Amino acid sequence: MLPTLVVLVAVSLGTTTATDVVVTTRLGQVRGSRVSTGPSTYLDTFLGVPYAKPPVGALRFAATQPVSPWRGTLDATRYGPACPQSRRGGTSEDCLTLNIVAPGSRPCNQGLLPVMVYIHGGGFVEGASADFNGTRLAQKGVVFVTINYRLDILGFLSTQDDASPGNYGLLDAIESLKWIKANIASFGGNPGDKVIMESGVSVCKWASMLPTSTPSPLTSAQAVATKLGCPVNQGSGALVTCVKNQPLDRVLNASASIRTSYLSVFVPMVETGFGVLPKAPEQLIREGAGRGILAIRGTNRDEVKVTSSMNLTDAEAAIMQQALIYFPRGAQQATTALLQEYILGANYTTNPQIAQGVNQICSDLYFNYPMMKESLLSASVPGSARQYVYQFSYLSPRLGFPEWAGVPHTAEIPFVSGLPFDATKNWTDTDKQVSNDMMDMWTNFAKHVDPTPLNSVLDPTPLDSDGVMWLPYTPAVQAYLRFESKPSLSSRLNRNKMEFLESLFEQYGQ
Repeated sequence: MLPTLVVLVAVSLGTTTATDVVVTTRLGQVRGSRVSTGPSTYLDTFLGVPYAKPPVGALRFAATQPVSPWRGTLDATRYGPACPQSRRGGTSEDCLTLNIVAPGSRPCNQGLLPVMVYIHGGGFVEGASADFNGTRLAQKGVVFVTINYRLDILGFLSTQDDASPGNYGLLDAIESLKWIKANIASFGGNPGDKVIMESGVSVCKWASMLPTSTPSPLTSAQAVATKLGCPVNQGSGALVTCVKNQPLDRVLNASASIRTSYLSVFVPMVETGFGVLPKAPEQLIREGAGRGILAIRGTNRDEVKVTSSMNLTDAEAAIMQQALIYFPRGAQQATTALLQEYILGANYTTNPQIAQGVNQICSDLYFNYPMMKESLLSASVPGSARQYVYQFSYLSPRLGFPEWAGVPHTAEIPFVSGLPFDATKNWTDTDKQVSNDMMDMWTNFAKHVDPTPLNSVLDPTPLDSDGVMWLPYTPAVQAYLRFESKPSLSSRLNRNKMEFLESLFEQYGQ
């Protein structure tokens, strides 16, 4: 492990006094901040540390390049800018940075700590590493890292050939993991002991594209090129060169103008140019890719909330819109079946009830069914590592969601990050207990490869989890943990709806 130096230069951080802390990495020295968290404990934070060369100029729409060593001491006391995105200001193409929060105090006989890497969500179109505060998790005895990566058209423009294979955002994430492996020991982290946290699952319809998808990645690239006045009939090379040389704001605006929904048309795609995603995710899982990777997957009880009120006519139109995407071999038949299963068969007659049915369809198609499918696929591979599944169902009024929204997408993030322990809102003791349970289980997974490890053979009770033992998900039992005011174990999450959708996909899916 390379040396750590503490430079006693006090700075003011609100009511907390921080001192500079300098570590020596393989690339050079890095200056961060050390903040006391108790009488003899403290955390070290390093913000905006570059892990790759800025993807600007000739490196726009190019494979990620490792960062070069630097001279002097790199200042890592402020977050770097987020990667460019149309819904956020203050961004920059020079954005490939990461942030590290590490316990600065641990027993002399304690080895390197597990590393947790958070890859932010946002549908590959928005988000930033600074959006998740890993301070509370780091206090549980892990080194916590968050990363930026290229988004939207800058991260995923593809012409389906060597001119621009795409998947630059995924290459960024891979390069960040290489950086972590090479340098994290300098910050007290174990380079061979990592847990990756991310949003969504690989088999989500919106999470990747095939070359045969509609619209195809090339069609989307040509649409943007047309908006920018770039040639589309002179070969892919000319198209990419022209778009590469356009001002950033024009490129982002052109990308936003061809969207038909919140999601970008520029997402990870199956390609062999870089070979990041050589086959469809489902096929890779079936073939055993990642069989040795332990995983926790989960969803929130009420993931997607489109509206609070909808009449039956509008509901049928909204369902048809989804059926055209998910069930192209029989959109009308699928619409009829979905309407019967989620609304008519449930005796939903009022507009709020009908809206609830539509919201549940979207939740199941976007998140619940893909999560359960990927869990089942992964657990069914011979010799697969343990898989764990959860549903977050705890509703806290402190989150500020309207009552009809229930427990929507992202509602779990404040609890995973330990936000209830900050004094910004009037959080309840139950809020704090739910948060503590989740943080314990997530960090236990990093430390012990088990979210609820036993204390000992003599005391076979789970560590820090209200006495519940989170059983692995298997095809036979399909166990999952439900997070409410107290965690509880159950099985076969949303069984009837999942079996219904499985049948529908077999009949009418792509």
